Amino acid sequence: MPKLRLRVQYETVVGEELFVTSSLWGWRDKPLTWTPGHWWEIQIELPSTVSELEYKYHLYRSKTGTKVWEEFENRILPIASIPRANVLDSVII
Repeated sequence: MPKLRLRVQYETVVGEELFVTSSLWGWRDKPLTWTPGHWWEIQIELPSTVSELEYKYHLYRSKTGTKVWEEFENRILPIASIPRANVLDSVII
């Protein structure tokens, strides 16, 4: 299966994590991994039958147990338009 890496740069504080949810896995949350420079990323496998990926990021605050969603509609990524296996996003929360 082809793999796709989603990366987003977002500075969090202690007790905050970024997650992504998608139609690809039934809208369940998947955690992103923090890397140096405040980059958060996840690598996902794309079934060959998928023509687009619909997804959305959110911030999870463990102190309050709240999710803070992005300020706009779900992202839709046409898979055929990806020139490489990386997608760089920006998040507004």
